[in-house]
Amino acid sequence: MSGTYQNNTLLIYPDRTSVMTMSSDELWSLHKSGIRKHGDPTRLIEFARAYEKRSHSLGILFLEMEALALQMVSLTFQTKNEEATTVRKRFVNLRNRLQSRREYLFYYCCLGTLAEAMDQQAKAVSFLLKAVEYYDQSHADATFYAQVCHGLTNAYFKSGLYPEALHWTLIVLDLQESGAVSSSPHSYYLAALIYQQAGDKTRAAEFVDFMRRKCGELNDDLFEARILLLDASELLNCADDDTAKIAAGLDIARQAVRKLERQHHFSTVCEALLIQVSALRRLRRFDDTRAILEGPALNSASTPWIVAARMKEYGQLLLENGEPAAAVEKLLPLEAEWMHGLDGEDKCEVMEVLSKAFLQLDQLERARAYTQKYHETMLQLHSIEFQRRIAQAEIQKEIRRAEREVQNLRSELQNANDHIRDSDARLTELTIRLDRNREQLTTIKQQIYDIAAKSVGRRRYFAENLINMIDASIDDLDESGRELDISGAFVDILTNLSTHCPELTATELKVCVYLRMALSSKEIASILCKSHETIRSHRRNIRRKLKPGKRNLAAFLMELGNKEVNNGAPR
Repeated sequence: MSGTYQNNTLLIYPDRTSVMTMSSDELWSLHKSGIRKHGDPTRLIEFARAYEKRSHSLGILFLEMEALALQMVSLTFQTKNEEATTVRKRFVNLRNRLQSRREYLFYYCCLGTLAEAMDQQAKAVSFLLKAVEYYDQSHADATFYAQVCHGLTNAYFKSGLYPEALHWTLIVLDLQESGAVSSSPHSYYLAALIYQQAGDKTRAAEFVDFMRRKCGELNDDLFEARILLLDASELLNCADDDTAKIAAGLDIARQAVRKLERQHHFSTVCEALLIQVSALRRLRRFDDTRAILEGPALNSASTPWIVAARMKEYGQLLLENGEPAAAVEKLLPLEAEWMHGLDGEDKCEVMEVLSKAFLQLDQLERARAYTQKYHETMLQLHSIEFQRRIAQAEIQKEIRRAEREVQNLRSELQNANDHIRDSDARLTELTIRLDRNREQLTTIKQQIYDIAAKSVGRRRYFAENLINMIDASIDDLDESGRELDISGAFVDILTNLSTHCPELTATELKVCVYLRMALSSKEIASILCKSHETIRSHRRNIRRKLKPGKRNLAAFLMELGNKEVNNGAPR
């Protein structure tokens, strides 16, 4: 591995010879370590080409796609459009080699990430949503799916569609909390930033507090630096002309930069420096502001949003310092080449600065033209904001409708459960009554049998006829008892039990129903005309098959009959 200091951050990348000699496992490990986050575009292209060649020789399609995507992004950042187009054609030709859903998922993920990096947000959303269609919720694809969700979050966020951005961020957080992908501070940071930009300060504060707690557990400098950046942004957003708050925000941003000195995360360093620039400019400390803008970090950056933000801040600085001609010279290239790296509000600021600069230079026609562009951009922003609010209102309406439906379903479920409990109570009472009647008839039968044994003639004849009538009545009672468990009230219960444990026999199912009715083994034995020991044996078999653990069998059966089953336990 070789490395160099650039932008005050150590950038690490493999040299060409090491890539060419790596095994497939080593390449895959390098891929997962996030190599595309490090390195300047020129050096990264050299690495990516060697990376692609080695991946192709080993037949690793995923890594070859990653290498070509790296080349496209790097060439695009250097505005080498013809070379980027050539690489893009080679990347698109890889589609003919795709076979599995996972390969298609990664293919569209790379295309979407590329479009998002080039600020083609509509294309990015289209490609990434296509990638979502190929996600089959398998654990192996979770990392790729998280990358897709990150891309959708960034694309929607840059488009000002905060509800959609938040939706995909929360999906990534769910994947992290479930253990499907490793935890990353960036996801929590994005969620807090989205809430902050959307004006929901309460939820933003909740995420920042959560990040602080998480930071204490992880002892992660990058995590802590992101928290500091959120705090600094929040202070500057609400500071207006309060110099004390602006100075506090500047100090926090400086703390973040010190934390990031130990991290290889160049874009976050630039973000922290740009926050410092904004604070220093508002404090009218122009020399300090110019020193950072012309420093090695921001001056050598090639990522579109960093370049565009630097040029915008530089133009504003020059205008406020009484140098309108220099401001125009700095901002016109921004408008021509890097405007795609800015969001709507920043574009408005650029138009406003150019309009004021041309006005100070007495170029009224050009000042009027940029004033017109400013108003058009503002109108577009208001239109997007209006559409966003309409979309939010529709979402809230759907949420309220869904909540009403859920409430109605809960009421229906409660009524059904009440009805089942009432039916169970009546059936239990009837079963017990039948059992008692049977015991009484059996007692009477025994008494008459004793009398018949001592009688002769006509008296014995009548006693035997009476015994036969009692036997018939007992048979009727036994038949009624046997039919109780197949009554309509028990159909769903028997279905759930049979589905959950097909090994249960017909007799064991009947015993389960009676246990669920809170009958004792003795009462069940009487109803089913079995011995007490036989029912106890059935209970042991039922416990062995259902595996309720140490729980009471009757209580377990009660829940099992009423709820869905998941992995052998009620949800």
